[in-house]
Amino acid sequence: MNSPTKPYYTVDKTIYFTDKVEAVSIHTFDQDDTAKATCELLNSGYDAAYQDGLNASLSEHHKELLNKLLLLTIENSRLKRLIKTDK
Repeated sequence: MNSPTKPYYTVDKTIYFTDKVEAVSIHTFDQDDTAKATCELLNSGYDAAYQDGLNASLSEHHKELLNKLLLLTIENSRLKRLIKTDK
């Protein structure tokens, strides 16, 4: 499954967050390495949260499909009984 683009990025020791419409400065660090490491952690956390949300959505969709399958199986059995009684 594809994850969204990393929303956090660094420029000159500053971490920015973007929603692809605008960018907002999050924090400015003393060292570029610290900013980059923090940016990677933020992107990892964002990706994990995105995957959790995606998995929860897929799980809910799976439950709905199982319920539909159960209802169709019950209806199929009912129709088979009706066909047998009509003969």
